[in-house]
Amino acid sequence: MNTDEASSTAYTVAQGIVYSGRYSQYRQHVPDQLLESSEFILKSSRDGRKLLKQLSNPAMRFLLKLFERLTLPGMSFHYVLRKTFIEHSVRNAIASGVKQVIVLGAGFDMLAYMLSKEFSGVKFLEIDHPATSKDKQNALDAEIIDRPNLHFSAVDFSQQSLREALSFNSDFDSGLSSVFICEGVLMYLSESDVSHLLFSIRESVVGNCRFIFTSLEPLQSPQNDCGLILRLYLRAKSESLAWFCSQSSISSVLKKQGFRMDESANDVQIASQLMPNLRRKRFHKGEYVVNASKQESKNYI
Repeated sequence: MNTDEASSTAYTVAQGIVYSGRYSQYRQHVPDQLLESSEFILKSSRDGRKLLKQLSNPAMRFLLKLFERLTLPGMSFHYVLRKTFIEHSVRNAIASGVKQVIVLGAGFDMLAYMLSKEFSGVKFLEIDHPATSKDKQNALDAEIIDRPNLHFSAVDFSQQSLREALSFNSDFDSGLSSVFICEGVLMYLSESDVSHLLFSIRESVVGNCRFIFTSLEPLQSPQNDCGLILRLYLRAKSESLAWFCSQSSISSVLKKQGFRMDESANDVQIASQLMPNLRRKRFHKGEYVVNASKQESKNYI
């Protein structure tokens, strides 16, 4: 990614949510706050407004839908499902006593912004690439002046580790019960980088700590409908996939890194749990969400 440009993935996710909420047959299942916040962030930039203009054109919507069907069927609504599940998990964590929420690689996700208003006693911190963080803060500038519990930190992880970034961040409190969120990021990291990230999260918080993230099934798995076209597209966008882990194996991977997997859910499982009235024939297959907690013992296997 160009260091001066926000991630194209951040724009794609926001566009997919708006498509699902405004033009798809499942729009009644898209939460109003999620739809409105995605539209708001797109309207705030020239590139975002171009994407909204695409959606207003029936011919462009047809082409976007066709491209999705050839690469990742059901992906636009998948964004809605995974964000709904993550919000549900974070709300449960806050209800259980979490006092700090750290969003890694937030992109244009608005969860911290939305919840920071509702939960004034919880600290919210976003850590993202400088270019994406800058675009987002510019969009929210007038909205966050009176939001003392919402903080942004621009970090280039190619230059600095998460543990280093947190140790020098005055907005981060290592003594608070915390939940880390990493959505749509780990599949772009190497296996060693994923291990180092888990280590950094585990060691950065003194007390209770949760980690909510998304992971990707191996490309050759029958549980992944990624095709060759998608891989070529990602390569052209310089966003090649690197790390994969099957949903059936993620528990053992986390255990080796000092975490316990409490829950994992793919699209079908999320819909069954949180949208029981949804009637959809085909769901995205590949990415799933994991909710894990730090183990107290340091005798990792």
